[in-house]
Amino acid sequence: MPHRPQPRNAVKNGMTRAALRRFRRRKFLSGAGAGALGALLSGCGALAKLDKGLYGAHQSATEEDLITGKRVIGSASREEQISEGNASMEKAVSDYSAFNEDVDRRAYARLKKIFDRVHAVSHYANEEWEVLLLPDDNFNAFVTGGTYVAVFKGLMDQVPDDAAVAAVLGHEIGHVTANHVFERESSLFNLLDGQTGLDFAYGALQEEEADKIGAVYAALAGYDPRSISKVWAAFAGGNQWSWFRTHPASDDRARATRILGERASEYYIPGAINPDHGQLARCNSLWCNR
Repeated sequence: MPHRPQPRNAVKNGMTRAALRRFRRRKFLSGAGAGALGALLSGCGALAKLDKGLYGAHQSATEEDLITGKRVIGSASREEQISEGNASMEKAVSDYSAFNEDVDRRAYARLKKIFDRVHAVSHYANEEWEVLLLPDDNFNAFVTGGTYVAVFKGLMDQVPDDAAVAAVLGHEIGHVTANHVFERESSLFNLLDGQTGLDFAYGALQEEEADKIGAVYAALAGYDPRSISKVWAAFAGGNQWSWFRTHPASDDRARATRILGERASEYYIPGAINPDHGQLARCNSLWCNR
């Protein structure tokens, strides 16, 4: 039988040619879509890897502010900061020939007792810190970002109130806790270049934050956090003592620290370390870093 041409829309295996063309087109588009989706997923994977890499770079180039929990820009890890800070402290105290008990046995014993309690409730309780008593009649205390706090004998002589000394020590540790030294890393290198802790000044906001941290640390350590305001008030009229050149005193600051002391006093157990100090150092009525 001669071959007879099929009509244009004849059925082939139950499907018209037009339907077949539409089906084949859908298969092509489906394949193209799958390819596009694969490319998209591949691109997302690449972006995810890039994002992870950037996050890792961000983590390595920043340090956590232990008070706010935020990341702050910097180029040193805590380990590097300790190394640099301790080298700076060594340079800063290199001209002194006597330290600690050799300066004044009684003053050092008093200082160490206060320091040990304040350090024990701080964010750095798990690090080995030391306090240095320096043979200088100036009223001064400073840190350089490592694991030392330097205190001049003049401060111990001029402040008979242990609670006020505790707040000063808490204030200095607070500069490290809040990454103030880390933020001002160039100052560490200035110290290495020959400057001393006397030149290591902070901004007003950093001083306010360190006051806040110092008040809470003092309270948690069993010292009345309201005592420090009396020190600020006593020297608010202006003086030449070195600590006040880098920690300016004023009537406003005396009032501010009195308010901070009142707020922190809810954590104050006279003569005893607050048993909840670990939790309260992270989250309290003055800050909260969960």
